[in-house]
Amino acid sequence: MRRTCTSRGSDQVRSLTRNGSSDEAISLSADRRGVVYVEFLLVFPPLFLLFLVILQTAILYATDLGVSHAASATVRSAIVVLPDDPIAYDGQPLNLITESSECSEGFAGRMHKLLGKLGVNSLSVPDDGKCLGGARMEAIRFAAIMRMLPFSPNASTFLPRKLRGVLNTLGQVGWITGAAAYSYGATSVSFPLVAGSEKLRPFNVFTDDEPVTVRVSYLAHCGIPIARFLMCDSSHRLALGFGVDKERVAVAKTLAKGSGSPTILLGLIASGERFRILRADATLPLNGANYSFQKKED
Repeated sequence: MRRTCTSRGSDQVRSLTRNGSSDEAISLSADRRGVVYVEFLLVFPPLFLLFLVILQTAILYATDLGVSHAASATVRSAIVVLPDDPIAYDGQPLNLITESSECSEGFAGRMHKLLGKLGVNSLSVPDDGKCLGGARMEAIRFAAIMRMLPFSPNASTFLPRKLRGVLNTLGQVGWITGAAAYSYGATSVSFPLVAGSEKLRPFNVFTDDEPVTVRVSYLAHCGIPIARFLMCDSSHRLALGFGVDKERVAVAKTLAKGSGSPTILLGLIASGERFRILRADATLPLNGANYSFQKKED
């Protein structure tokens, strides 16, 4: 009987203690309730942030490898295109890159042919017939643009929702067209004096047997939440130079100078998104052909 009374008495004391009506209150340090939730809140945010940073780093690293591959492919294209038959490049002289020139086929025409070869029925987009750097430069730049196409997001993501919905209705054609438009504006090709130099060739006239150095710059979009603010630059800061070191500002100017479409590049910068500029150089000797090409008959 004593055990029963004692048990009931202890239960009453515990009940009173839990209800707070007893002078004997449970110590806060001894209360273990909710400790799992507190530990979760302390540990999860840093681990989640680490995961996001690792994911953004992996994407940028893969894109950087793509830029290096694009530089190698572009310099191989350059040493073939520069000494090639002028007939294939609207009569543009050998080994010459002009400032601006009219051409019979620009990027839109090339993309239309490419999509046709891939079996995609693309829309007929009128070609503006303008090539920054002439027909030879357009062919060289096209090699870099196509290598960066798999790493390019759909340009429609930077447009207002109404325009974005129109491109999304096109399905696969809209996605490829949007990615190609992004790659066209975000990919830049230039010719530095030597690999690693910030100085570009004053005149893009090449001679046989000289080394040709090609630089491919790419405006990589950072889309991983939180991590993009830690690892990438604001497009407005890159354009204006606020809070960005001089080297990155110089790289941004080089990107703008060699872009295939400054208009698309300006639209990307105006979006206010986060970007990181990646670039790579590659050098090969220019082994031109030692014979004269047949002139085009009228």
